[in-house]
Amino acid sequence: MFVSTFKGGFLLVNMEKIIKLLPQFVIGVVCGLIFLTTGVDKAQAFFLPLPKLPPLSQLLPISRFFPLLKPLPTLAPLSDQISPIPTTVSITPASSLTPTVTPSITFTPTPSLTQTATPTLTPTLTPSSTPTATPTPTITLTITPSETPTPTIELIPTETVILTETPTVTSTPTVTVEVTPSETPAPTEIQPSPTETPYPTVSATPELIAYWKIDEGVGNTIHDVSGNGYDLNVTGDPEWSDDLPPSTVSNTKSVVFSGNDYAMLANQDHNSAFDFTDSFTIEAWMKTAPDSSMESAVVSKNPAYVMWVWGTLRNFITGSYGSNSISINDGSWHHVAIIWDGSKAWTAVDGKVEFAMDKEKPINNIGIPLYVGTYNVTDPNYFFVGSLDEIKIYNHARSQEELLLDAGIFRSVVVNEIMWAGSSMSTADEWVELRNMTPSIIDLTDWIIESLGSGSNNVVITNGSIPANGYFLISNYNKTDSIINIDPNIVTSSISLNNDGEQLILKDQFGHSVDSANGDSTWFAGDETTDNEKSMSRKTPPGDGTVTDNWFTSNVTKNIDSGVLEKASPMDDNNP
Repeated sequence: MFVSTFKGGFLLVNMEKIIKLLPQFVIGVVCGLIFLTTGVDKAQAFFLPLPKLPPLSQLLPISRFFPLLKPLPTLAPLSDQISPIPTTVSITPASSLTPTVTPSITFTPTPSLTQTATPTLTPTLTPSSTPTATPTPTITLTITPSETPTPTIELIPTETVILTETPTVTSTPTVTVEVTPSETPAPTEIQPSPTETPYPTVSATPELIAYWKIDEGVGNTIHDVSGNGYDLNVTGDPEWSDDLPPSTVSNTKSVVFSGNDYAMLANQDHNSAFDFTDSFTIEAWMKTAPDSSMESAVVSKNPAYVMWVWGTLRNFITGSYGSNSISINDGSWHHVAIIWDGSKAWTAVDGKVEFAMDKEKPINNIGIPLYVGTYNVTDPNYFFVGSLDEIKIYNHARSQEELLLDAGIFRSVVVNEIMWAGSSMSTADEWVELRNMTPSIIDLTDWIIESLGSGSNNVVITNGSIPANGYFLISNYNKTDSIINIDPNIVTSSISLNNDGEQLILKDQFGHSVDSANGDSTWFAGDETTDNEKSMSRKTPPGDGTVTDNWFTSNVTKNIDSGVLEKASPMDDNNP
């Protein structure tokens, strides 16, 4: 064993291992020299035939030279002797990028009420040392429509028409606004509560602004007979007709618009006379064509106000409207009106007034043309198709009584049948039948039939109402003591009709004449032949009750006892 000193330490060298490694070292040196002098190929060729040498210990045993030397103990591998040094590694992650989305909203309005909002997302990258999660942004769009629309609405009709001069019911309606996009006039329909709202009182200085009687019968000019000179010119080819509304107002003609006609003021400078700021009333007689279902206007100053027809009558005022519950698209004459008193609006059909909506001032109408028969002259789809007559415009809100007077009140209820001759049961078996010509219930309380009683006395209906399009029978006897086999509405002993003839006059509670039957003398129709009596019956539709041609002698048997020879049809249609 050799001992060598190196920097103060001892290094024990195992001579046997050194001797074992010596041949390999020599061979390595030789190989290196061959590589350097001959190249790789020749070096490989040189080594291939080289035989494997036995260990040096076999060639030259150390024990022969060093008999006293003993081999050193075998050392464990260095890797087993060296313990790994624990190391804490701190890993710093690379910077992460957190996208922050900033929405940019582009709002594109369209002419209709449908707006399109297109969000544009612009990403902004902001480095962050710690990864974070950014939620998807939520975009909230608040869209305020620039126009007000189309509905649609259902109004709850009142049960009866209360004809009183001073209203006693006061309430505040509940108004629900439903916004629906639609075409011009793009209104917001307002549905009132079913409770009544007091009808407006007449303003202190009422004034008739225009009155177009429409009696010309020829040409394209409709004259204003109010004295203000606001004549109308008709564009198109109007048809003048003898078909007249059932009004007591003197009347000779009506005008028919076929869907290609409308009227406007002959002098456009007169439009300012119809710029109402506080109140107005517009009235007209109208009859739609039987096959007409289009929306149109009778009178308009759109978008200020429109008397609008679309199945029912609608009162349109600056973006909102309310509807009447009565259908007027039935091919029959109707008296219609829209009213505004500065804060509330109403509609009226055939004398029945209904609350439409709350509508405060102002209304925007300065400089807008007035039209009759349309509210959009550029589109014939909105032209009125049907007949018009007796158009009036006031600068104040008219009362219900005034509306009835203006309408003529038109025979809303008529004397429809008169059994003036009695019957085989009694000469006093007399009765009178009234007929409601409107689609509304009408309260008959305090109505009067003049000359129906004995000695030309009047008979007063103390209470009762007549159904829509129905009948009301006033009889001296009940069905047990009469040839009628249906219960009368009123049984009274007051009826006493002169067989020689007389005129009956029906008046409402205000004393206005509603209808007249017969002339001043002989009965127009009927038969007093004993046991074969026949009633005097009104034709349908009823014309002027004072004209002979509008009556006939009954030839039907309806609602009377079987086996009798009398002819009559109490509480039923007069026709066979």
